[in-house]
Amino acid sequence: MNFRQISGRIVQKSWLQHLHHKSTLSANYLNYGKDPAPLFFSPDIQSLMFSMTRIELEKVFRRRTVNDTNPTYKFLTNKQLENEIRKKFNEAKNLLQMPPILKLKEDNCKTISTDKALSKFSPHTFVFTDVSFGLKHDDRSIVTRDSDGTLKEASNELRKRMLQTYFPTENRSFREPKMFEIDNFKRLLAEHKYEFLLDRACCQYEPYEKRFHEITSQVYTHVNDNFQFQLLRSTRHFGPMSFFLAWHKNIDDLLLDMIRNDYLGNAVELICLMYKLNAINESMNILNELKLKHDFEAQIQSTVSAILSREQSIIKKVEKTSDDLKIDELCFEFIQDYVTKYSNKKPQLEITLQTYKEWHNELKSIQQGFQTN
Repeated sequence: MNFRQISGRIVQKSWLQHLHHKSTLSANYLNYGKDPAPLFFSPDIQSLMFSMTRIELEKVFRRRTVNDTNPTYKFLTNKQLENEIRKKFNEAKNLLQMPPILKLKEDNCKTISTDKALSKFSPHTFVFTDVSFGLKHDDRSIVTRDSDGTLKEASNELRKRMLQTYFPTENRSFREPKMFEIDNFKRLLAEHKYEFLLDRACCQYEPYEKRFHEITSQVYTHVNDNFQFQLLRSTRHFGPMSFFLAWHKNIDDLLLDMIRNDYLGNAVELICLMYKLNAINESMNILNELKLKHDFEAQIQSTVSAILSREQSIIKKVEKTSDDLKIDELCFEFIQDYVTKYSNKKPQLEITLQTYKEWHNELKSIQQGFQTN
């Protein structure tokens, strides 16, 4: 028989009380109600979120320090340039892996036994942790022996602290970072340091923790209220934010932003995401048309073409093709249908769509004029 190595530790009552700290953030946050994980990990949903994220290589690979600001120059052929861009796109795809959205994990402090003979043996609580090599953290047994002789499974917070003690996670502290205290948190939100807050939350908390849900919910809401979507676009947090807004049927502001930035395809994907998450029975056949345009390989080819055209002529501007304009018309009709049936900000969206329609018609007439000449 193999015996696992067990480590025991005496825990002061005051320290245990510290684990049940008061939340420094507002308790009024939007939760998911039911388990969002099955939908979040669905291949169709993942594809929609990744497409809406939009890979911008300059933003993904931007320098976050000032130690080395010297650029690197290379002389490349068109084929070598395409290979380099393809390589960077694949690296960016890995860097943009989205933090998962999971349901809250409830405490299950199951009582294993009660030994009255150990009652009042010690005024302290003993914690026993399985520290055997090669086990997954979820499979490790962590139990407590209370002063009344009760042996029970550890709470989620206590498990996390013990695991951090014996198997430290990089960049995770035992105590909550000061940045999440209410005054500091509000200041960082006011300064629009959204990515900084979300990255730190991913380091400090597990996706199933209540604190993680509180922080991310309030950050996403603040981004939405202040129309600061561009700050999270092309980061790993844009997809989860879109999921959060679509789950709660609060996509109108993000939809406005996408239309104004001429991301009609992404706007359609956002609407379809809301339909899928809320089981709204609407036709989504338009996604088959968009797959041709927003396919990963198509993004690479589009980037290569844009760079080459920019190199060939500084004043040359890549305009939309006739196929692009046809797809835009399909997207416009789909978005208009959503606005009519489900939008909470119908006047604003209708004005924005009308403005876009006028610009689209002008672009179409100019293109037709070039073709006739």
